[in-house]
Amino acid sequence: MTPISVMYMLKDKWQRINAWISKQAMPVRAEISKLAYQLADSVKLPEPEATERGHKLGEFIEIDQRLTFDKFDFEGPLMHVGSKINYEDAEAEAKAAKFRTFLREKLHGSKEVLGVDLFDGENVDIVADLCEKDLFVGDFHQHKGQFKTVLCWALLEHVQNPFVVASNIEKFLAPGGKVFFVGPWVWGYHPYPDDYWRISFSGLQTLFPNVEWHDWWYTGTNEKVGFRIKQLRNERKVFQVKSEITADIDTISDRYMPYLNVFAIGSKRA
Repeated sequence: MTPISVMYMLKDKWQRINAWISKQAMPVRAEISKLAYQLADSVKLPEPEATERGHKLGEFIEIDQRLTFDKFDFEGPLMHVGSKINYEDAEAEAKAAKFRTFLREKLHGSKEVLGVDLFDGENVDIVADLCEKDLFVGDFHQHKGQFKTVLCWALLEHVQNPFVVASNIEKFLAPGGKVFFVGPWVWGYHPYPDDYWRISFSGLQTLFPNVEWHDWWYTGTNEKVGFRIKQLRNERKVFQVKSEITADIDTISDRYMPYLNVFAIGSKRA
């Protein structure tokens, strides 16, 4: 069993235990829950390194949004492409303001942050179609090469032409400017307003020919843990899980992959 498969097996068993506990009477629930936590604490977690037959496949890393900004010293001004918060309520408005404040606090140098999106809304300063090949013609030319950081977070899977959008992202960047990419690799269909693509790290390198990538890793539903794989071809050895659960979906397949995002940091070549 790979470390990832062990984690998901334990997660499944824990969910089954919790479901059973919830059906019990209150005093019984409290005692069973206490025993369940003691059992969970006794389980040895996967080692920091994932190996197969003694060969290192990759390593688990402690990472989250804050640590990423601290590690890579992003500079302003920053352009957030696909910046709209896709919920229309007071909570979304507060979340948008909090995220914009976070970005300004983490930037070195200029604290300027702009957001561009196809639709107007929270965190959107400029309404524009990033799929336009001639985006930087006319007044928009003032933004060409002006940003030391571009944040591309969960955008490219939703655009019809990721090649044009990636080219426009490169044009936003000043020479040496950094791009912070986050996108789903194994993820369910989620239309905003539609959902077209899944982009591997190899695909990312193809989309951004003028970017030198410094680091990249996978994250899943636990946003505080990442996995930095040693060789991309070993991805299935690390993540693929053979199902031990009997369910209707097993009619289609007995092998599964966990939800995975690709995180990557790169700089535009001078």
